[in-house]
Amino acid sequence: MAGEDEDPRGTVEMWELATGKLVKSSPVFSVMGPVSADGQWMASINSEGERPQNVVVTDLSSAQVKWTFQQQDVEFVFFSPDSQEIAVTSHGSTRGLSLWSIAKGAAISSVHGEQDLINQSGLTAVAFSPDGKQVAAAEYPVNSVKIRDVATGREVREFAGQPFAQTVTMSPDGRCLVSAAPGVTVRNPANGNIVITLTTEDADTLVFSPDGRWLAANPGVFPSPGSSLVVWDTKTWAVAARITPQRDPHQGAPVQWIAFGGAQPGQKQLSYAQGLQFAADGKTQTVWYGVGPLAVSPDGKLLAELGQRSFRDVELWDTNTGQKLQAFAAHKMVTNSLAFSRDGRWLLTTGQESQRTPVAPHTFTGTTEYTVKVWDARTWKEHTSVSYPRVLTLSAVLSPDGKRVAIERSWGIIELLDVESGTSSGPLSAVIAPWNWGPAFGKGNLAFSADGTLLFVGAFKNGIYVWKLH
Repeated sequence: MAGEDEDPRGTVEMWELATGKLVKSSPVFSVMGPVSADGQWMASINSEGERPQNVVVTDLSSAQVKWTFQQQDVEFVFFSPDSQEIAVTSHGSTRGLSLWSIAKGAAISSVHGEQDLINQSGLTAVAFSPDGKQVAAAEYPVNSVKIRDVATGREVREFAGQPFAQTVTMSPDGRCLVSAAPGVTVRNPANGNIVITLTTEDADTLVFSPDGRWLAANPGVFPSPGSSLVVWDTKTWAVAARITPQRDPHQGAPVQWIAFGGAQPGQKQLSYAQGLQFAADGKTQTVWYGVGPLAVSPDGKLLAELGQRSFRDVELWDTNTGQKLQAFAAHKMVTNSLAFSRDGRWLLTTGQESQRTPVAPHTFTGTTEYTVKVWDARTWKEHTSVSYPRVLTLSAVLSPDGKRVAIERSWGIIELLDVESGTSSGPLSAVIAPWNWGPAFGKGNLAFSADGTLLFVGAFKNGIYVWKLH
């Protein structure tokens, strides 16, 4: 509360850039907003109360209030290019867009009430056309942009936005980019156009068979992660096989990891890995699934999975005989993911090496360390290793030629690692804001194009990012 000698008003100061001298100081009673392109007007949001009810337009030349426009739940204000109109967005139950004339001090048009169950905030981006006759606003359901006529508020057209995406994978022939959450969507990677939506249920695991004929996913990831396993025929996109395993309350979701591989007919289990078999093309096809990390070599002869006695270990199984061949310690605490290179030469693992130790309530010492390792599949010796102090697990993927590893080590920070030398070619970065629900750093959050020249990253609410690599 202001004292008797204090002025409760704020000020807007105008300075001359060439000399750095103060030209004018104008009092304002509201939260400062944008200034018009011609420098004459400033639009401010009234700051009184929990729900702002109006927009104040001040003439900066006289420091006098020109208009006060009444609108509930004001969020953002935007000027038109000619400084004669303003667009005001609102949130909550009145979510929408109003257009006001500064010359007349009256409303031009208003469109409200279109709700977005995902995005509860108001329209956060507005832009006028150069002639001021149309206005674009975003984001509408689902992530779309709408163009409206300023005079009437009538919708002229709508541009569909990118859907949420986190898990992505590329078909071996490079013709299909598949993303998940929400739904499972097949896209043309050349232009991003949707080819087909296979299911509207969310998934967080997408796997192509080595020959690209089959695609497997675990729809039903929300609210019960990995509740089912579905296999599609990529020639027709028809469902080739489906199973809903019984959930074990002591082990978690039954379908969290998926891998295609060879097995003898009737062989349906290797340690904790379960096998779904179906007949197609005159032979038995097998897709493995489980609650823990697993991977199958490209020739289908070897299954790698998390050790049962120690989560630090990787166990190797012969898919033809069902015999365990050997086990080795991959990480000091736990192995988080497994993946073979396309030529079978390398096994990629991510895992946790240490964790912060509590020394008192809410007080910790040390750091949580994670590593990405590449193992020689002929000797099972560690070939390359890179360490990151993190609090979340990493997402990593091998390039099709097995020469590079792409590692997402933070939100929007991707590192490219040379497998042979272990050296980094530096980070790729993009603005990807963390999200408070849904998959985060999915085990398939990165995907190379078939020729290795492009890298796709599921950015969840921001859609899919694409990098061209050199």
